[in-house]
Amino acid sequence: MNAKKTLLAEEQANLAKQKVNLFLSKYFNLVIIVVVLLILVISFFGLIKPKYNSILNSIQANVYQKEKIYLQQYRKLSESKQLIALFRSISPKEVEKVNSIIPKKYVREDLFSELERLVVGNNFLLKSIEISSNADISSKKRGVANNINNPTLPPEIDQIHVNMSVGGVDYYGLKYLISVLENNLKLMDIVNLEFNPEGNNFNLEFWTYYLKDSTDMETPVEETSVETPVEE
Repeated sequence: MNAKKTLLAEEQANLAKQKVNLFLSKYFNLVIIVVVLLILVISFFGLIKPKYNSILNSIQANVYQKEKIYLQQYRKLSESKQLIALFRSISPKEVEKVNSIIPKKYVREDLFSELERLVVGNNFLLKSIEISSNADISSKKRGVANNINNPTLPPEIDQIHVNMSVGGVDYYGLKYLISVLENNLKLMDIVNLEFNPEGNNFNLEFWTYYLKDSTDMETPVEETSVETPVEE
């Protein structure tokens, strides 16, 4: 009985092997294709796709950065075009007004003549005047002036120090002359005013400004201080 069962089991096993061999021989190419596809799918989702996603994210980040830089450059270009258009729209008269406030260069003789004209032309006595370039002023003297509303200047602008003494002036004459100086002179900052009503005179100290040229910005200004007493 046992031998019969064993023989039956062996026959069934042989039959199963034959069926498998028959199936493989009949569908071998299909099985190979399925196995290869399975390997490719596993490789794609396990190796290729993560690498692809990493490269894609890197490309997208690079494109975003390039677009950001492009937009920044485009914005700068637009601003530059607007500035150029604004510059071209400025009339020569407006440029002349700006130059009248801050001249393009420092001419000591012109400033002296202008101050003398404003003072003497209004029937006051110019007793003395001292005009000094920025490089001439000692650190002590400049320190006093700089402590009174004298901010740090841009590198393209320099300042001139003026110290003048005027006689033959009362209180109302002083107010009038200060008004004349402010309305007719270049941009100025008064840093010290000493009025002597008994002697009818006053001392005035102020800064005025001018635009440097390229040589002024590279080399220090030589001393150009002058003191010119005017006889009464």
